[in-house]
Amino acid sequence: MATDADQRSQIWIVVWSLGWVASFLAVDVGIDRGWIDGDAGFIAATAIVTVIGVGWLTAYLRFLRHADELVRKVQLEAMAMAVGVGFVVGFGVLLLAAGGLVEAQVTVLLEVMAATYVVALVFGRRRYS
Repeated sequence: MATDADQRSQIWIVVWSLGWVASFLAVDVGIDRGWIDGDAGFIAATAIVTVIGVGWLTAYLRFLRHADELVRKVQLEAMAMAVGVGFVVGFGVLLLAAGGLVEAQVTVLLEVMAATYVVALVFGRRRYS
């Protein structure tokens, strides 16, 4: 059972995650609609999203530092699976792109890695519960 501190850490991860995703989407929409343009605008918008991303990373690291060994194990296995799938899929897509069969896009790779992490996290929690 999660302690109060664990629950607070998890809430902060969700808050920072939502803020990060919302800021990324806002910048993406702003660029598409022409609200953000010019080098200074792109750099400022990217800096804001990056700072919020660092906030998310800090909250996640704080959570891991205070988590018990089993939670860390589940998190590590999920991250390892996501990175492993990312490498395998990424290099496979690069080869297909080199052959002219697909167009490589980093966003697809990031989505695959994120989905793999979530699925591995669910299975890891089930395995050890």
